[in-house]
Amino acid sequence: MAVYTNLNEGHIIDFLELYDIGKLISFSGITEGIENSNFHLKTSNGNYILTIFEKRVDIKDIPFFIKIMLHLNKNGYCCPEPIRDKNNKFLQKLKGKPTIVVNFLEGKSKNNVTIDDCNQVGSSMGLMHLFSKDFELQRDNSLSIKGWKTLIKNCNNSIPVNVLDKLQPELMQDIQDSFDFVSKFWPHDLPKGFIHGDFFPDNVFLLMTKLRE
Repeated sequence: MAVYTNLNEGHIIDFLELYDIGKLISFSGITEGIENSNFHLKTSNGNYILTIFEKRVDIKDIPFFIKIMLHLNKNGYCCPEPIRDKNNKFLQKLKGKPTIVVNFLEGKSKNNVTIDDCNQVGSSMGLMHLFSKDFELQRDNSLSIKGWKTLIKNCNNSIPVNVLDKLQPELMQDIQDSFDFVSKFWPHDLPKGFIHGDFFPDNVFLLMTKLRE
């Protein structure tokens, strides 16, 4: 379930007054995904996605996300494009949480992924890497090796040993040993660049023979 902040029609009607994208016709929560609250909006001007960034997202990172989407769209890559409000701003607040509106991309996620689908995904990611090659902003990947160390520490501190042992005896020690091995041989001289970092079937949309992400 990816709707953590509940909205009613009044909330969205009032929020859309900040934008010039038409009057609300209908809206629905989008259940795919795990990190943010997403809503499909149908207005008199077309279809849009409203995203409310939940507590897992650091508000300081949101301008980075907005700028990379703008950069990719400018270079011709098919990804959501942030919509400016009437004051030429991309970021707003709804129910006290940072919120953006992006254009709607047609397509559907698939449960039965084929080899051809994987080929399209790989090709799309390759294009994304090429089109973001000159993107100058950087941010740390919290799900890379630095983040793993924090996750291990949090698990050790917050989950009772008897609970972990039910999953697998000495589970945390096995995880720690694996982390120590990976840390020892972690490469530090590889090329660096923008990656998606949250790529899974629920947020990959396929339309006929084309992939939309």
